[in-house]
Amino acid sequence: MNKVDATTAKRAARATVLTGLFFVSFVLFLVMTFPYEVLKESIAANLSRATGFNISIGDMSASLPLGMRAEKVRIDGSTPATTVELKSLTINLSLLRLFLGQLGVICELTSGNGVLTATANVGFLDLVSGVALPKRIILNAKNFPLDDLITFALNNAASSPTANPLLAPILSTVGLSALLNATVDFNLDPKNLPQSTGHADINLANAVLKLSHPSIGLKDQKFKKAQIKAKLEGGTLLFDKASGFLSDGLELIPEGKIILKPVVTSSQLDLKILFKLTNDLKSSFGFLLSSGSGSASTEGEVTTQVRGTIDQPVTVNF
Repeated sequence: MNKVDATTAKRAARATVLTGLFFVSFVLFLVMTFPYEVLKESIAANLSRATGFNISIGDMSASLPLGMRAEKVRIDGSTPATTVELKSLTINLSLLRLFLGQLGVICELTSGNGVLTATANVGFLDLVSGVALPKRIILNAKNFPLDDLITFALNNAASSPTANPLLAPILSTVGLSALLNATVDFNLDPKNLPQSTGHADINLANAVLKLSHPSIGLKDQKFKKAQIKAKLEGGTLLFDKASGFLSDGLELIPEGKIILKPVVTSSQLDLKILFKLTNDLKSSFGFLLSSGSGSASTEGEVTTQVRGTIDQPVTVNF
């Protein structure tokens, strides 16, 4: 390399470094001066209108390199009991995935002493072609408390206009305490789903079904087993036989498979779910289960077959 070429290379390298420093400085300037207070109120107001719940955010700030962090997030439902509080919610974009031509979104929730992290990677070319199925989905959770989330869901289900009038009073008084520990990793090929692979291992630690409300008057049900295991092979998600929920008075066993489609809501369902009550639970709620499900099977026991697609499931009880 002659002197002219060496000088040109040095100037190009210097220009590249200066451009990079300018870009980083500009990004930091935007991060430091961005009106997060206005953004926080706008996001909370729009989410409240879209969901029908009262959503508030205590504080919002930047999360480097490219993201935002919301703290003291509160979601209020229709009753005082339907409230969810999150210590923090962080959403980031992966710089490495951007360089690889993918949109990588990382979401982290903290509540109590638990953490839940979800990651999804979507190819830009797939988005342009109208395929929104992520190339990879990762979910990791360690001791993430589900108490408030489940109580929130049950109370809102009970207050829904479509709620079964026999089951609604029960839904509004029961609760579930559990810590979520999960490892989920799916590698998906949106253009050739039979090549997709992955696994899911979801466990609920210290799971207790709370039934000691005065209007129910039963003992709480501590689960001996509360887990979902599944394997994804050839584009089919198959539930492991070890999956299920078992306590002294309740048994819930899922079986079957889900055949994935490029449009997730069109994925085909082929599932059976056994729900069985025994002991005190059968004496108290067996007739409600049979009447509510429309099943003519043994009192306190019903098997639900679920077929069709995710957006239009067809269920049969027997």
